[in-house]
Amino acid sequence: MDNVPVAPTSRRRRRLRLLIASVSALALAATGTVLATNAYADADRTITANETGYHNGYFFSYWKDSGNVTMNLGAGGNYSYQWSNINNHVGGKGWKPGSSNRVVNYSGNFNVNGNGYLALYGWMTNPLVEYYVVDNFGSYNPSTGAQRFGSVTTDGSTYDLYRTQRVNQPSIQGTATFYQYWSIRQNKRTGGTITVANHFNAWRAAGLTLGQHDYQIMATEGYQSSGSSNITVSDGGSSGGGTTPTTGSTGGGSSSGCSVSVTRAEDWSDRFNVSLAVTGSSAWTVGISLGSGQSLQSSWNANVTGTSGTLTATPNGSGNTFGITIYKNGNNNTPTATCNGSGGGGTTPTTAAPTTGSGGGGSTTCNGYVGLTWDDGPNTGTTNTLVNTLRQYNATGTVFPTGSNASNNPSLMQAYKNAGLQIGNHSWDHPHLINMSQSDIQSQLSRTQQAIQQTAGVTPTLFRPPYGETNQTLKNVEASLGLREIIWDIDSNDWNNASADAIRQAASRLTNGQIILMHDWPAATQQALPGILQDLRNRGLCTGHISASTGRAVAPSNGSTGGGGTTPTTGSGGGGSSCSVSVTRGQEWSDRFNVTFAVSGTSSWTVRIALGSGQSLQSSWNASVSGSSGTLTATPNGAGNNFGITVYKNGNNNTPTASC
Repeated sequence: MDNVPVAPTSRRRRRLRLLIASVSALALAATGTVLATNAYADADRTITANETGYHNGYFFSYWKDSGNVTMNLGAGGNYSYQWSNINNHVGGKGWKPGSSNRVVNYSGNFNVNGNGYLALYGWMTNPLVEYYVVDNFGSYNPSTGAQRFGSVTTDGSTYDLYRTQRVNQPSIQGTATFYQYWSIRQNKRTGGTITVANHFNAWRAAGLTLGQHDYQIMATEGYQSSGSSNITVSDGGSSGGGTTPTTGSTGGGSSSGCSVSVTRAEDWSDRFNVSLAVTGSSAWTVGISLGSGQSLQSSWNANVTGTSGTLTATPNGSGNTFGITIYKNGNNNTPTATCNGSGGGGTTPTTAAPTTGSGGGGSTTCNGYVGLTWDDGPNTGTTNTLVNTLRQYNATGTVFPTGSNASNNPSLMQAYKNAGLQIGNHSWDHPHLINMSQSDIQSQLSRTQQAIQQTAGVTPTLFRPPYGETNQTLKNVEASLGLREIIWDIDSNDWNNASADAIRQAASRLTNGQIILMHDWPAATQQALPGILQDLRNRGLCTGHISASTGRAVAPSNGSTGGGGTTPTTGSGGGGSSCSVSVTRGQEWSDRFNVTFAVSGTSSWTVRIALGSGQSLQSSWNASVSGSSGTLTATPNGAGNNFGITVYKNGNNNTPTASC
């Protein structure tokens, strides 16, 4: 352990499996019924061997190297641990991917005889980082011997910040050298709220580089100790507007019928975010007083008028929490706000469809793409409503029909295609594939491929396993058919009779690249869709398709903007003797833009990227990139042949070129 917990490879590399209760599988087998993706009706489970997967809607991880360790997976976000005579173990429930913007609520008990931690725990990549937000620990303080980086006060206590380095140690990317980031609570506790953004912002402010999230769990860890825990974790939502608030709030006010709190959030050299939360009314008007010289860049989750001086915000149907981005223009003061409201109940404003061409995801620029997905279609009662709504908002998404439904509804499959929807494979009749032989799985997927080709004239490259269940046998069949397995980041719970408001609220948590699970058949989903598309538009997000290379939401490849964006320009940067690289302009902001690269012809490549005069590199992903200006050099880091960079314009808006 070397004074900090080692993260052995074996617990990181196991495949993800969402295990459904055997009684459910037997019931399905007996009745032949095809259900919605009721992925969260799992029976309690006891685990004693290393495993990762999903249970009742939460990602879980269990790992030990030796000793007696029992993990019980309970209802919702509940789990319990008992351990004795162990060397090292860690596990818990949470989410994959993690988030810098999540509010984590948890409760329970934690008892350790010796060394152990109760912590929000996870991994980031690009760069590779293992992190802990430690709320409780046993006899050993993990800060011992670590490099201190200050402190942050949040959620009722001061947390001390530290960094340690692991050299040639196991990680989620195999044996590697990486940093561990620590935020350790001075006043220990077991239960409460963790405002994740405050810790990540503090690490960033201390000069620690953050990466892209892998998994994130509320973990119990033990090292050469014995003990027990019983923890229930839940997602309290985002901490405001898809941004990352920092500690403290200021400038809140109240007037007639309501009050508003003002929280300073993410901060850059030229601008900062502010999150505002209204209480006391759902029919409110908030006046926001900007400082001298300050101006509005953007807003989300409210209708905001004005650009300087006093702004006026009113509800847009996204609830009582909204946010703004402010250009400093030499003034770093946080704005103040006052609230006027009437009535505690209020009504949800009617959502009006944008005019044709204005887009469902934004106005003229996309600040990111999200994947709206619908399973189990097509259906005679709902598919046309879905298609018509998407057309009305100039939006798109991805459908995963079953082969049997596709075969029985060829005209609706054509409607999917004609609306520009991406079409994936969802098996023939929605069975529990992990309980089937390889030949039966092959039949399920192959027949569906054929049915979709015959009815829609396309061959799917994406596959969503029923119930989210997967194993290696299934993955082998997928690979043989050229299919990329797609799960989801957010579950709308529409399969579980969620209301239209609840479905819309779930979609409001989407961030760039993420995917939400919905279904074709629930009426509530159709009712929620106009509001979802309007919310995305207000947040500057566009609807996209899912990349078969990365499994993430990207700009549609068929020329559609997905609502409000412009089709990325694509150009070849030239080819070398053994490979070629394509260059695609991606997301764009006032000061920077994204570029993605796809290499073909080899898996052992070197790509040279020529930035324009004045341009500089902000960040990169899915490749090892050296250099910061002029010519950058990119080489594989094990993440495949598709990678990307973010480039600061610095007055030069030209797209870089590349050679391979």
